[in-house]
Amino acid sequence: METRICPECKRAFYSAGFSTCPHCKYKLLLNGRGEERTLTMLDSEFSFGRKQRTATMVDYSRSGAKIVYQGTPLPVHTIIELKVGELKIQRPGRVVWTKKIKKIISATGLRLSG
Repeated sequence: METRICPECKRAFYSAGFSTCPHCKYKLLLNGRGEERTLTMLDSEFSFGRKQRTATMVDYSRSGAKIVYQGTPLPVHTIIELKVGELKIQRPGRVVWTKKIKKIISATGLRLSG
């Protein structure tokens, strides 16, 4: 168990992996590398080659993001450009995992760089 600082209300609390701030109910999630992931539902776009798609970014950390989109899963190691207008993010990334979650819906984990 660790002492964490909530990025929303800036108050300290104890955390063990997945956690909700007891003060403001902000949800934190730690990934396998121990970084805080912020759960969200933000409209985003990504492009690879000459193709461009819309997606929903469902969580992000300093070095990665998870996106959900309509279409077939992207191949692992595909290089993309991710844009999230609301957060003013435009960063290159590499697909580290991908899976089909419904008939026409896919989820992809990205390692962001830049």
